[in-house]
Amino acid sequence: MYRSENGGETWVKTNADGESIGGGKWYGWIYVDPNNDKTVYVPNVSFYRSLDGGKTWGKKGPENLARSFHVDYHGFWVDPRDSRHLILASDGGLAFSWDFGETWDVVDHLPLAQYYAIGVDMEEPYNIYGGLQDNGSVKIPSNGPRGAITRDDWTMVGGGDGMYNVVDPEDSRWL
Repeated sequence: MYRSENGGETWVKTNADGESIGGGKWYGWIYVDPNNDKTVYVPNVSFYRSLDGGKTWGKKGPENLARSFHVDYHGFWVDPRDSRHLILASDGGLAFSWDFGETWDVVDHLPLAQYYAIGVDMEEPYNIYGGLQDNGSVKIPSNGPRGAITRDDWTMVGGGDGMYNVVDPEDSRWL
C-alpha cells in the first residue's frame, strides 16, 4: 500500500513487507473513509480495514458473522455523514453495518447473478443456461410455469465458477 500526502507528487509505502491486504484481483479497489483519511478499506476476496492510514491491516467484515456471507467483495460505500454506516456488496448479495463493521445485516436473497456466458437449447419453450461467477451453472426456462420466471424456476446444472454451457442440439440432456 502506498500513500501520498501531496496529491500524488510523491508516494510512501505504508504497510510492512509480507503483510497481505488481498491481492491484485480486478475488483481490489481502495476506499478511504470520507470522514477520516486514516481509515482505509480494501474489499477483495476478504475484506480488510486499516485504522492507521495503511500501516497495519486486519480482516473486518461479514466473514466474522456466525452465518455465511459470500466472499469476493466488489462494491463498498461509507456514508459521508456517518462513518459507522457501511454497505458492502459481494458475489452473494449485500451487507449493511451501522456500527463501523462490528456487526452486519446480510441481504442474501436478492435475485442477482454475474454471468460469464450463456447458452440455449432447442426445446419448446427453450431453456437458457448460464455460467455464474462462483455460483455454478443454472438452467432457466424461457417461460415460467406461473407466468413470471422466479428463482424457484432455476435448476443447478454445475458448481464452482460456471463459465460456458454448451447443450447438445439433438438431446438437451447432454450439457
